[in-house]
Amino acid sequence: MIKLFCFLLFWLAQSASSAPYVFFAGPHEYPAGDYGIIDSSDVVVSTGNILKELTEFGQSHPEAYFPESLGEIGDFLLDRTHDRIILFYGKPDEEYYGMAILRLSDRSYLKNLLLYTPWGHKEAYVNSAGKIYFNEYNPETNRDETHIYEASTYRPLHEAAKLSVNLLKACFFSKERLYANDFVKDENIINKDNFKIIKNMFVDGWMDGPCAGDKLIRGSENVTPYVLQVWDLDKSTMTHVIRPEVPFRTLLYQWVLSPTGDYLVYGDGIASMGYRAAALLEDPRIRVFDTNTGKETASAEIDKLISAPAGAKIFFMDFSVDGKSLVFYCAPALYVLDVKTLALQHKVVLPEAPEQVVW
Repeated sequence: MIKLFCFLLFWLAQSASSAPYVFFAGPHEYPAGDYGIIDSSDVVVSTGNILKELTEFGQSHPEAYFPESLGEIGDFLLDRTHDRIILFYGKPDEEYYGMAILRLSDRSYLKNLLLYTPWGHKEAYVNSAGKIYFNEYNPETNRDETHIYEASTYRPLHEAAKLSVNLLKACFFSKERLYANDFVKDENIINKDNFKIIKNMFVDGWMDGPCAGDKLIRGSENVTPYVLQVWDLDKSTMTHVIRPEVPFRTLLYQWVLSPTGDYLVYGDGIASMGYRAAALLEDPRIRVFDTNTGKETASAEIDKLISAPAGAKIFFMDFSVDGKSLVFYCAPALYVLDVKTLALQHKVVLPEAPEQVVW
């Protein structure tokens, strides 16, 4: 216990606690764990390798159950509400070895969950109470299976049942409820191998878009001019209509919701077509709408705002941890913008391209 405390104290001192940091993409397809810490003057002041640090930690703490080699990082899951980041690690394109659960603010070790499963994008979620949901396809049973881990002890719940639930595009919100595929369900009440349905929210002709906090965005191809609906998932009611006056193509890649659900951001290609956070913008125009009023709060040509050279590629990386800022990357720098006004707040020159940004 003393060694663990000293290790974490040293790690906290090295990582500058709540300072922003970046996991670098590295030269290969998957990141190898290299990260850089950004100080208050917007400079990368120190670097490290999270996989190397976790391996060294596992060598002196066998109860952590880390394998000898952690390989590379496949997926990241940021749990902003409970200050955690979950790293899926293993041998690329072959097998995941586990999920390393770290404190989001300083990357200090919390738990390691062994998980031998085929490599690839894995659906992982965290509910309002902090439980971790891991969803995977089981070829032997030909169905999706959901493993649930308790919030603080991380012990598996309902392990014998291995719930048959497809959580693709699920939205976990307050009171330990979730919304998926038109239904609001209660996570604590299980009928056979699924959750109890609380409410059917199906509306003919309307397509689900992003959801966050207690809010869901819906759009329709049948309504002219194009409008969006803001739904309160807790009350299962529509609260506002947004009239964006933008060409309609798809809800899938043009809209993102802030982590709290308070702001809806439009940008052509701003939602990633892959499973990582970075998304290449097809058009530099960005517009922001307040979902509590349905009104636009800001609009900007981001290439002009950051003085990007002609033809430069601009990537949306993610929201800040508190949801109040948008983070973009245009080589060689990160740009942090206020989500409400799109005012430029920070510019950070990076030594290499980022894979995941924690601002």
